[in-house]
Amino acid sequence: MIGMPDTAAITASRQPAGFVSIGFVGAAAYAFLPRLAKAFNDRLPWLTVRFQEAMSLAQLQFLSLDRLDIGLMRPVEGVEAFEKMSVLREPLVAAIPITHKLAQRRRIDLKLFDNEPFIMFSPESPYSRALLNGLFREAGIRPRFVQEFVQSQPIVSLVSAGLGLAIVPAGIANASFDNVVFRPLRFEPLRGTEPRFDIVAVWQTQSSNPARTAVIEVMRELAADEPRRGFV
Repeated sequence: MIGMPDTAAITASRQPAGFVSIGFVGAAAYAFLPRLAKAFNDRLPWLTVRFQEAMSLAQLQFLSLDRLDIGLMRPVEGVEAFEKMSVLREPLVAAIPITHKLAQRRRIDLKLFDNEPFIMFSPESPYSRALLNGLFREAGIRPRFVQEFVQSQPIVSLVSAGLGLAIVPAGIANASFDNVVFRPLRFEPLRGTEPRFDIVAVWQTQSSNPARTAVIEVMRELAADEPRRGFV
């Protein structure tokens, strides 16, 4: 059971008696955030939550300034100064224009991206960009970066327009895009385990907000239940 914070403001009528501000990167909105919001509504009805979309580095700054209680972000440089836990590990999937020859395949070998036009994460998304660049180096391939964006949604939008291929978190396949197919990737024999797009919950060690503990516990339980299966 999730305990309520010890405060006289909680009443039998269950009026809002606590407030927590949570930052999130856009990728969390497709997978973890809907489950989290429902869990808050079902299990912490006394709690008022304000969600704020922000990039990972901005969230770290907001946490330092006490403008956020918790951040849902990529594990970028700087998170080691805070408390953190993994809440989501998303498979990588290929986003392919429906008219492209690779769209007929059920699984895409990473080496097939060599010299293909590619919609890449921009330097403002350092975690995702470094992850993909590392995979390309391991595979010995050089896709042709034709456009770069911070978030997955505009990347897939240009894939939909036929401008190139992309590799994105599997959760974005839950959104609706015309003329795009999503396919699992094949990394063998490059590595023993498949790479993932990670999202971590991050918070300050000390806090004057008694509601934060209950929120972190809900996140911990949801993370433990999060499926680890690949995209099929």
